[in-house]
Amino acid sequence: MSEKLPRLTATEIIKILEKCGFVLTRQSGSHKIYKDEYGNRAKSLFIPARFFIQMF
Repeated sequence: MSEKLPRLTATEIIKILEKCGFVLTRQSGSHKIYKDEYGNRAKSLFIPARFFIQMF
C-alpha cells in the first residue's frame, strides 16, 4: 500500500518551496505564484484550515 503524505501547514510548505529555490513572483487574493530559476511554477491556494498546492 502507498503511504499517506504528511500533513503540512502553509508556512511549512512555503519554507520548503523557498529552500528549493522558489520565489514568490505575484499574488492575487489567496493565490500565490512561486517560480524557480528554471521557470517552473508552483501555485498555492490558501483556504481557512486547508492549503493546496499545484505544480506546473
